[in-house]
Amino acid sequence: MKKTVIAHFYNEEFMMEWWLNHHLNLFDHGILINHKSTDRSVEIIRDIVPEWSILDTSLEFFDAFDNDFEIMNIESNIEGWKMVLNITEFLIFPNMDLRLKKFVDTDVQCIKTKGVIMVDDEPGVLARKEPLVQQKKHGFLEYRKNKYWKATEYCNGARTGRTCRQRILHRYSNGAYHPGRHDTYRPIDFVADDIFTLWYGYSPWCEEFIERKLSFKAKIPEKDLILGRSKQHVRDLSQLKKDYIDTGLAKIEFRHFPLDVAAFNASKVSQCKSDQSLEILESLYSNQQEWVKGNTAEEINKNLKKFIEKEGFKIDFEKCINDKEIEDFVLNDRIEGVKVFKVNATPTIIINDKKFEKTLNYKNLKKSLEKLI
Repeated sequence: MKKTVIAHFYNEEFMMEWWLNHHLNLFDHGILINHKSTDRSVEIIRDIVPEWSILDTSLEFFDAFDNDFEIMNIESNIEGWKMVLNITEFLIFPNMDLRLKKFVDTDVQCIKTKGVIMVDDEPGVLARKEPLVQQKKHGFLEYRKNKYWKATEYCNGARTGRTCRQRILHRYSNGAYHPGRHDTYRPIDFVADDIFTLWYGYSPWCEEFIERKLSFKAKIPEKDLILGRSKQHVRDLSQLKKDYIDTGLAKIEFRHFPLDVAAFNASKVSQCKSDQSLEILESLYSNQQEWVKGNTAEEINKNLKKFIEKEGFKIDFEKCINDKEIEDFVLNDRIEGVKVFKVNATPTIIINDKKFEKTLNYKNLKKSLEKLI
């Protein structure tokens, strides 16, 4: 069964050669998504693995949700085993082909690695042609801590409210990932003690690596910009509703396109009471600063729950955000938005199955609607 690795990259000249040489014999094919790199990354890929695919991203930023759904859209067209890695992540999977062959006729669909955070105990000169995993061998398993800062159990990703370095190898149609793709909403069938993802997030610690790390700042989205666009959408919606919806000339059909974990949970909450869905959405959009905050999934959920209770919506919050049917509904909206309409930001307006490309304001919307009417 074919094995495919997928990765985003932006100016990864420093790490790319090591990463490609490490994985080219583990996977049958690779799909590498270019975020407008300006260095030699593409040249290195074409030199080492000319048969692998290089795709240009449709995204402007490295946004966790946007990247996830771009990748899931690609995965839906791939057969066999699939794995998503960053260029700083190196898979260790002894006897990979032989072991995967044993799963072919079984129900095993998803394998989880254990994450190892690599550290650089001896910064110094690196040999470009020698495998990085042989030069930088030191790291530690990430464990969840209790309040006394003692390790209690192996870190289990978003299910413990933390980001961990584990990854998923699966043969589902897509990974249905938690934000960042370190965990999945789908069942995990197998976890082995000798399958690891080595994360070189702080190793090798040298000038080139530090420069690489700092270069990503320009690719990280500003949440304030996202929030600002959403507020503009709400202001335009009220006038649009008055002139066209209430008069019966047009109708609005809302589709979910969450950009982060906070928005994903808010989308699920808005679906919990079908008779109040639009009312909940309007309240969420109008008061985003009250609930879009928190550094962990637990903090975000706490703030969202507090806001929903304050607004007087009678919702079983815990049941709602853990409802698999609602999760799938929101995820399908998001995937369809990317796949069918090429949505890559919010708000996006679709009029009669055609993406609205002009500056989003009431004047331009009115002009487009009047032409159709």
